[in-house]
Amino acid sequence: MKKFFTLVCLGASLCGTAMAAETVHKGQGMSGENAYSEVTFTNAQDNTTTATAKAVYTLTATAENNVAVEAKFENLDPATFIGLVDACYFFVEGVGETTLNVADGVYTGTTAGTFTEGTTYTGWFKRMSSGAYYGGDLIFPLEFTFTKGGEEPGPGPEPTDPTDGRTPKNVYNAPETIPADNIFFAPGWNPSDQYSYTLTADAATFVLTAATFERWQAQFKIPTGVSFTAEDVYQLEFDYKADNAFTGFVKLYQNGDDNTFAVSEDLALTTEVQHFKSPVYSNKPMQNVLLLFDFGTNPANTTIEVTNIKLIKYVTGDEPEPATTPEQLYLNGAIVGWVEPSEANADKFADYILAETEKGSGIYTGEFEFEAKENNSFRFYSKLDGWDNSSIGASQDDKQNPFTFTDNVYEGEIFIGGKGSWQLPDDFAGKVKMTVNLNEKNIKLEAETKQDSIEAIEAEAAEAVYYNLQGVRVANPENGIFIKVAGNKVEKVIR
Repeated sequence: MKKFFTLVCLGASLCGTAMAAETVHKGQGMSGENAYSEVTFTNAQDNTTTATAKAVYTLTATAENNVAVEAKFENLDPATFIGLVDACYFFVEGVGETTLNVADGVYTGTTAGTFTEGTTYTGWFKRMSSGAYYGGDLIFPLEFTFTKGGEEPGPGPEPTDPTDGRTPKNVYNAPETIPADNIFFAPGWNPSDQYSYTLTADAATFVLTAATFERWQAQFKIPTGVSFTAEDVYQLEFDYKADNAFTGFVKLYQNGDDNTFAVSEDLALTTEVQHFKSPVYSNKPMQNVLLLFDFGTNPANTTIEVTNIKLIKYVTGDEPEPATTPEQLYLNGAIVGWVEPSEANADKFADYILAETEKGSGIYTGEFEFEAKENNSFRFYSKLDGWDNSSIGASQDDKQNPFTFTDNVYEGEIFIGGKGSWQLPDDFAGKVKMTVNLNEKNIKLEAETKQDSIEAIEAEAAEAVYYNLQGVRVANPENGIFIKVAGNKVEKVIR
């Protein structure tokens, strides 16, 4: 009998494996002859041996617009799929996950989420090799249109191509670095720094020195700089390879909401370059989209190359070009009260805006007055969309970065996506003109202390005394070049 090891780490020789799958029949409808999902799974140990299993189901609409689920599985038993457990889940995109109960081989349950009449949903049944080992998930996909009678509606109009009349544009905007909070590398669930990565405009290389053994132990979440509305039509594609063979994972989803996603697929990594191209998505809005690569189960000393990354947005001819630079930057910090950068707090940032010098320049300026205080730190945000999405900092990590002025000027580096803060000297009080250049990734701070201001006012108010170039005081300077002295201010004038 052929053995299918879905348990990720049954023994030392079996660690780092995961199950590949090919859908034979995607479940269609709430009930009837097509209400079954059949999938062929490949043994992760030899990547050759296969076995096919089936989920047969009936979905019944309740009076409250929930769905009651009944499902049975065929050809799915622990003798073939070693490590198989009874746990089963029913997931519907946009609705959520339901844990099913089992009795005499029949799985039942009712969704907590509700459905809309006539709306088509996609989802799956999930059986597991072990509740703790995600690499062993057995997924049975399905699609159905929710109707109170349970019947599928008759044939509708021929489907249309959502890309018709639209032009593809690559809107992927690679960050300079991946925020530290967006990386989780933990062999055996123990965080480790035995990895490195590099990012370019359309590629990413990951060098994983330590081996990992289960899915989610090697996560890298890349901010794309993109959001999509319900009207947008888009698609993800890229090339990929690794110098060791194993199964990875890619997901395109909304930051902060794992259940709002477009792409969610395995990647069978080999030494050969392969091309990934997702379906075209429409009517699937997502904000602050993240591109997640998970390489859990990687062998030690593995290098993964992801190239030609494209997040294609299909635009209409009259659609404006997407903005390449933010309209303005927001100053946040002790001067504002470290207010959460959200649209709900937009009024609190009204006086703390750096304006773009001209549209598309990527250079922003503003002048702000600071009082002397301890921990007088600040950073910037390009959008009011939360703490984690659009920060511009003095360092990548979230820490204070003290600095001093030299001749009333400070110049330094900025980090797009960084959480570090610039910290003024505790005794500084006065105005600071700020210039942030997103293109050159630098900042210039020009200080005018209160003492500078007082001296300037005193100089303006002081009585002027004039001398000729020979140093002789002149009562009524006329028709020549003179030295004007007013308080501490000295200048050359022509009369």
